[in-house]
Amino acid sequence: MVKTETLFIKASREEEQIVVSFLLKEFGTKVMEIMNDKSIFIKQRGVKEVYIVNEELKDTIEFIRNSSLDLTKNIFLAGYPIGTIHEKQFQLEVTGGFYFKKYMEKRIIVKTQQFLYGKDIVVANVKEYTLPFKKGNWLAVYGKGKKDSELFYGVGKALVGSNELSSAPPNTVIIKGYKNRPFDLGWYLRFEK
Repeated sequence: MVKTETLFIKASREEEQIVVSFLLKEFGTKVMEIMNDKSIFIKQRGVKEVYIVNEELKDTIEFIRNSSLDLTKNIFLAGYPIGTIHEKQFQLEVTGGFYFKKYMEKRIIVKTQQFLYGKDIVVANVKEYTLPFKKGNWLAVYGKGKKDSELFYGVGKALVGSNELSSAPPNTVIIKGYKNRPFDLGWYLRFEK
């Protein structure tokens, strides 16, 4: 019998603390509402991918792992992906931004869809923002849809504070685009040939 390494495991206390600390810092205590009856799991493959797993799924994972079938013990992944842990820091990904968007009160609404193509968000492209933000804050990026409804585009880390926008040149970068990492919902467009 060949022993296989488990790739998908429940987060350690340290890993859980890294994720929860980030969520509390960026989204406040209300974010813990969505975390009730949820567990954090890690898929380890170079980078630690972070997943949210509800209690029912967690029980199913434990049942499978405790079963007598050797082939089912190595679960590849389950749950909802929210980000990664790299060098003891949590990195929110686009799916995590979507999952927690209800709690992301700091939003920036852009005029064009350039962010979906991995382009930077510059001052000239900002239509409005919901709350003042500081350099380093995570922002939810939205566009305007039909009838002025908001469309979630992704997440990004502010490179400047909202207090600097009125005096900044139009080409000042607020959020850096990501060509190879999915911080926006259009990431797949950049890989089409």
